[in-house]
Amino acid sequence: MASGIQNLILSLIRCNRRIALEAGSIFYGENTFSFQGEHDWIPIISWLHTIGQRNRCSLTSLRASVSQPKTTWQRTDGTRMMIWKSFQSEYFPRNASFSRLHGAVLEGEVENINPAIETMFSILGRIETGHGGPRLVFTLELNFNLITGVIVLDPLKNEDEERFRAQMQHFSMDMPSLVEKWRVEYTAPQGYRPIEVLWKVESERLLVKEKGALIKKRE
Repeated sequence: MASGIQNLILSLIRCNRRIALEAGSIFYGENTFSFQGEHDWIPIISWLHTIGQRNRCSLTSLRASVSQPKTTWQRTDGTRMMIWKSFQSEYFPRNASFSRLHGAVLEGEVENINPAIETMFSILGRIETGHGGPRLVFTLELNFNLITGVIVLDPLKNEDEERFRAQMQHFSMDMPSLVEKWRVEYTAPQGYRPIEVLWKVESERLLVKEKGALIKKRE
């Protein structure tokens, strides 16, 4: 939201049911609700359940910070295990969307993408029977100089060190691809609301220009 929650006066919503419905639709529809910092998407899901379906249908603007997914090692049988540079206690199953022909699974390092993101989109897309909902714009904010599908190298720094850093921080297109899949899946069917996802990236202009030139050379 634009202002801190401590500055809000919410007593009007508690007057009676009619006023609560009218005031609630304005409160949730006219504000941007932001979830910043490290999170596992569970706090967002919990909050969406807490405010109830009618208030969820009034939402028009959400923002959430997105960190680079931690990685795990995937075996050919699909099971996953810890790798030295990514300490974590939970390994999420491989999404069925990444299945290859004949069920083959490549062994190697993969991003450990939390399936809670799909749960979040399924909740956001639902609307009450007979009640439409305004378009919801969901802005996903990446960390500085973190661009999905792109390895950003600083041309002013040591090339070898930059390439090592970039390999450690590479953010593939797996999560954006799944987010788009879930956005379509949970907003296209009848009975779901329209959701627009915007990816926000902040990067130094020089780095973006340098990387843009490299991409054009490959085309």
